[in-house]
Amino acid sequence: MKTFTLKTREQTIELAQWCTEQIKAHGLVNVAGSHKTIRVEEMSIRSLDQNEMKEMQVKYVASQLNGNDEHSTRLELKYRCGIPILCRDDEKFLGFCKMALSPLSYENRVKAMEFVPVTSEMGVKQMSEYIEKVFDMYAEQIDWGTLGKDKAA
Repeated sequence: MKTFTLKTREQTIELAQWCTEQIKAHGLVNVAGSHKTIRVEEMSIRSLDQNEMKEMQVKYVASQLNGNDEHSTRLELKYRCGIPILCRDDEKFLGFCKMALSPLSYENRVKAMEFVPVTSEMGVKQMSEYIEKVFDMYAEQIDWGTLGKDKAA
């Protein structure tokens, strides 16, 4: 959530620009406030199906490749599949990743995902892309069984 104090024309423009960015990225924002301040909150419009699919992918990869370690698998998927999507779509996030993650070893970058919101920042389109990316990345290594790509949307 972000709070804006609207006393000047520039502050009003800043609010409008931020809302436009959020709408482009996520599709929806909630605006509430009074005559002095306005609070703007991103609203997730991702479906429960997408969230369930993401979690099922974690379970499948963890059980078949990572000794049932779902926590480590979740961090690895965030780093390998989610970070590239967010970096492509958000210059500020890309700058953060270059500054904070680039100096780290691969293992430490993955561990850092514990503290970096990735999938929770994604809108519907980004999450669909993330799910497809996981399927594609692990197509040769994982037996997805009945968990088919047709359920990713």
